[in-house]
Amino acid sequence: MKEETRRHLRRARRLLAMVETRVESELPEIIAHTAYYAMYHAVIAVFAEKGLPLPKTHSGIVSRLSQLDREESLDAKAEVARLSRALDRRLIADYEAEDLLTVEHVRTARDEAVSFFSFCERLIGTP
Repeated sequence: MKEETRRHLRRARRLLAMVETRVESELPEIIAHTAYYAMYHAVIAVFAEKGLPLPKTHSGIVSRLSQLDREESLDAKAEVARLSRALDRRLIADYEAEDLLTVEHVRTARDEAVSFFSFCERLIGTP
């Protein structure tokens, strides 16, 4: 495994652990933001391991994963959708002035981040 892959997986694990342990006690905006970045680092680890160039935008990351799914027949439409929803929640968390996210939103964010991280580990081939 490449060192860059390891670094991104470590970051993703650390962020995911924070989401899992604080989902009920932290502000929903913090959890939504952190869950997205756990997923972000997990998918960047996949791109790094495969030697793919990194997209310049967050929406480009979603598109790149979708493209990878088509090229390698990963059957990853559900995972692409999870990443897209996480990005939407992160944008709400980071830019909305109103409190739009609920505890239920962040429970979903947590569950989707856990699933997405496992998916990325499988793509990389980590045990």
